[in-house]
Formats: sequence, C-alpha cells, structure tokens
Amino acid sequence: MKAIIYNDLTDFDKDKLLTLLKAKTLNYHKSSTVLNNFTNTDIVGIINSGSVNIISIDYNGNKTIIETLKENDLFYSKMFVKDNNELSVISIDKSSITLFDYQNMIDINTKYQTIQKKFIENFLQVVITRLNNSYERINVLTKKTIREKLLEYFRNEANKKHKKTFMLNITLTDLADYLAIDRSAMMREIKHLKEDRIIVIENKKVTINV
Repeated sequence: MKAIIYNDLTDFDKDKLLTLLKAKTLNYHKSSTVLNNFTNTDIVGIINSGSVNIISIDYNGNKTIIETLKENDLFYSKMFVKDNNELSVISIDKSSITLFDYQNMIDINTKYQTIQKKFIENFLQVVITRLNNSYERINVLTKKTIREKLLEYFRNEANKKHKKTFMLNITLTDLADYLAIDRSAMMREIKHLKEDRIIVIENKKVTINV
C-alpha cells in the first residue's frame, strides 16, 4: 500500500521529488536509534517498512513512548508537543526510513511545482491524521485508573479493526510506557481483567468483551 504522502504521485514523480528533497533512505536494525534528541531539528522521516517509537526522555532519564509509528507513517518534530524533554526516534524492528529536511520540501522548484505542491498537500493531510491520533492518546491518558486506561486503549484498537479481537502490535513494556504507568501495576490489572473475563489475551491476540 502506497503511503498517503505519495498519493496521486507516479513513481517518476516520487523519484524526482526525493531528488529535489535531497532525501536519504537508510536501513536500521531492531532497537537502533534513528534520530537522537531531534526536537529542534527540521528533519522529516517517512517509514517505508518496519516501525518506530517516538520516545520522550525527561531530565531524570525516564522514558515515555509518545507514539508508535508503522509503515507509511511519517514523523516531524513539530508534530509533537515541545517541552524540556528530549525526543528520540527508536526502531522497533528492522526498518527502512527516508529522511529529508523540511526546508527542502517548502523550497519550491518552478519546474516541478505541481509535484511539490501535491506532496505538501499530502503532508498536511498526514499531520491532520496525526493530530487526531494525538487526541486519541490524550483521551486514554486522562482516564483516572490503570483499568480505565487499559480498557480505553483496548477499545480504540478494537474499533480500528472493527472487531473485538485484534493483535497487540507493541510489547507489554512498551504499552506501559505508552500509557505512562508502572509495568508491574499494569500486569496486575491485566490479570484482574482476565479473571473478570473482560479481556482474553493469548500471546499477542487480545479479545475484549465489553
């Protein structure tokens, strides 16, 4: 499936565009650092394959997963809340990522302006989608209890698949970081949810019964 950012662009358009952007496509191993402390950079990344975590690191070294991005998603520092924490991009698995400077995207070349303008339109569409996803996360984090956070997260994932059973695409450790809760406390609550038959978890397959 073609990334949204390349919608309505031919392969020729795409190749010409990446040349104009002076883009570089790099491969990363599992758990590799794609970008370290990229908060104040203008780098945009398009995930061609694999997946990454956007990690926030506070002054005490505590890590929180801001967002998990997968194939065809993109990241740009201005898409995330700016605070005093460092933001890093870490590959979850083997990944291929195209990187370019935002300024190269908005520096319009008259000869290829139609291609560039379409690309910018697609970029803005992706940003809007990302804002919607951020709202979803905020809604999860504002829940008061660990149980409520877990159930809201599970419901969201189930709704995306339009069914009550879905595959958990992150580790439980990463899930705890994403929900900003203690992993041990989360595991206890998951055990209670299973005992109450509210959820069923087999390996990474989750079924929610509410």
